[in-house]
Amino acid sequence: MQSKYLLSIVVSILLYSSVTVGEVAPIGSSANPLKMLIDREQAIQYIKPLFDAITKEFDIYFKVNSNKSYGAVINDFCTQKIHFAIFGTSSYGEIKKRCYDFAEIFAVVIEKGSSTSYSGIFVRKGHNLNTLKDLVGQSIAFGNQYSTSSFNFPVSMLIEAGINPADDFDDIFITGNHFAAIKALKTGKAIAAAVSFRAWLKAVRDGSIDPLYFKPLVKSIPIPNAPFVINKTLPTELKNTLRDAFRVIHTKLSSDKLLNSFGKQVDRYDVNVDEQLYLNTLKKLKVVTPKIKKSILTKANQH
Repeated sequence: MQSKYLLSIVVSILLYSSVTVGEVAPIGSSANPLKMLIDREQAIQYIKPLFDAITKEFDIYFKVNSNKSYGAVINDFCTQKIHFAIFGTSSYGEIKKRCYDFAEIFAVVIEKGSSTSYSGIFVRKGHNLNTLKDLVGQSIAFGNQYSTSSFNFPVSMLIEAGINPADDFDDIFITGNHFAAIKALKTGKAIAAAVSFRAWLKAVRDGSIDPLYFKPLVKSIPIPNAPFVINKTLPTELKNTLRDAFRVIHTKLSSDKLLNSFGKQVDRYDVNVDEQLYLNTLKKLKVVTPKIKKSILTKANQH
């Protein structure tokens, strides 16, 4: 009798185990959150209120991590280790080449009524630097090779001005991100820095750069804001709910909690994104060929 009782318990355990082991929690649940990766650890604190609000209002859970490398974020997205990321236009171009079959532009931030931003090249005042041609023979700091506004767009502007960065600069520094490029300019390591106006204004607001001593040498045409890109193979119902969440979440958050990844207040998110805007920008960046990019990186690695 006792052996039958023990056998019954063992069978029950096995049956229970086979069910629970086979079960997979729904994607977006607390047990199986959507995985997101961004390129800067500091950015997590700025966008966390957005995702916390979506979790509270729509019961969709996220796990947000950071990695200092744009390339690592692209790789993790293309190998489907993550479901969600913020990519600049250039990074989205890499996504299109490597894993476009499951990449979908999902939403874009609207700031002061606009979905665009600007790239620039900044210099210290008092060095008789007034045009891009004046940078020939000088040094420049870029952000990351995958960055639209701290590398690819500035390089395209230099090329349009008749400058070959690898040949015409004495020194090139690839610093990894916008703020490191700004620091290189501030400390005198570089005469010029290629960064986004958004990052520059953030540095000014934070007091890490004094605009009395620096100026923009050139400003780009409007560039589409970095979009949220999602894995399009996620369940349709989940994507629809998430799209609804992004559409109205600005009504659920106080303005001081609705921030972009640089900590600046934004208006809202637009989920009706026209991919063609990004494709048009990518066409303009075609002048930054793999050969030119390689020559710049080779020059930078000489340090």
